[in-house]
Amino acid sequence: MSTDRGWMYRKNDDRGALSRTYVRHLEGFLDIAYANEDYVERATTRDGIVFHIRCPCSKCRNEAYREREDVKLHLLKFGFMPDYTIWWGHGETFSLHVYHQDVGQSSNPIVDHNERYFQMVNDHIVHDAMTWEEQTPNPSAQGFYNMLQTIDEPLWDGCKTFSKLGAATSLLHWKAECNVPDTTYNRVLPVFKRMLPEGDKLPCNFYETKKSLKNLALPKQKIDACQCMLFYKHDSGLTHCRVCNESRYKTIGRKKVPNLVLTYLLIVPRLQRLYMSPKTVKEMTWHYDH
Repeated sequence: MSTDRGWMYRKNDDRGALSRTYVRHLEGFLDIAYANEDYVERATTRDGIVFHIRCPCSKCRNEAYREREDVKLHLLKFGFMPDYTIWWGHGETFSLHVYHQDVGQSSNPIVDHNERYFQMVNDHIVHDAMTWEEQTPNPSAQGFYNMLQTIDEPLWDGCKTFSKLGAATSLLHWKAECNVPDTTYNRVLPVFKRMLPEGDKLPCNFYETKKSLKNLALPKQKIDACQCMLFYKHDSGLTHCRVCNESRYKTIGRKKVPNLVLTYLLIVPRLQRLYMSPKTVKEMTWHYDH
């Protein structure tokens, strides 16, 4: 998708009449929005099956789903919502490869490993107000939603390639994939910050990066393990493996630490997270509905 979105906010020409350029590009926007099936809602009415997309006009602000002609009429009447130069409600993400292709720095696009994650985040942020606005989230869910509000906050004023949340997740992905030590991470981030405009929202160290994503984390349980078994439930009091008799612990200095630890993401919070999104909840209830 092109990043030249100036036409979106030039609805009228110099005489105050509706701009032909705006109308032409508007049709292109609708074609692109309807081409992304993951962001098109299908509904059955008396007249048959209709397809809805989020209406990004300044009145609906991506909170209501409407048919193509209704979306077009709203955009002709009210214009686009402010600062919608990245079409996150219609499948576009803050991605590295879009940025690099636009500036022409590389002929090989950089794969954005967080693209599916951003897609999930966008679904949570811009859920259909008609369906969800009357429901009060519990404290855990509310903290999650509050965290996701940062998806719309650019890394600095005017930034069109990264949000604050996008930068944090991309940096942690790089750290994990490249096995970057904490000390190296903390030395590199201040260098990055000096390259950015004043007032940037990039975390200053590893601690602040993790803290910014704290409410996104799922509860986890750590279970001591051996290659043969888990020291869990009725076996939690054992000090040696029942199969190979390997010691559960190793001694480091004066401390005993487990030889192997399994990190388990609890199933109930994982299911609750899937039910927070209107998009994934449809998949979760498919067998019941059909």
